[in-house]
Amino acid sequence: MKKYSAFAIVSLVSLVADQWTKHLATQSLKPLLPGAKVVWQDWFELRFAENTGIAFSLFQDLAWGRVLLSLVGGIAVLFLFFFLRRPESSRKIVQVGLGLLAGGALGNLIDRIAHGRVVDFIFVRHGSFAWPLFNVADSTVVIGVFLLLLFGKEKK
Repeated sequence: MKKYSAFAIVSLVSLVADQWTKHLATQSLKPLLPGAKVVWQDWFELRFAENTGIAFSLFQDLAWGRVLLSLVGGIAVLFLFFFLRRPESSRKIVQVGLGLLAGGALGNLIDRIAHGRVVDFIFVRHGSFAWPLFNVADSTVVIGVFLLLLFGKEKK
């Protein structure tokens, strides 16, 4: 069990950070709708949005989207646990990457099942460039994938 300690800790911290920040966003940003809190002028804002779709609000209008997206998220988490049993997962960096993926996937899965939507609140922009709203779970998933792509293969 010690083999999976980094995975478990990172998953839990990611999940708690995601749920906590979504709660804070709902409490403090939702009342500001349609406004935002500017954190860094022309770069970074906090805005409240509820997303019933996936990344970039894709597939919001699917009648059965909540079920499909929950199913896909659940299968993804199960796949991560399966991958964790592979020999490559004995490396801490792989456990951290998988933990970030699991924590983020679980965070959005919990929201989708419990509320039928995911809270997004981080907005990055500069000039005419604007990245779609996202949340901590989305960030941990991206960072986890990045770590696995960079460091997931063992050097021979």
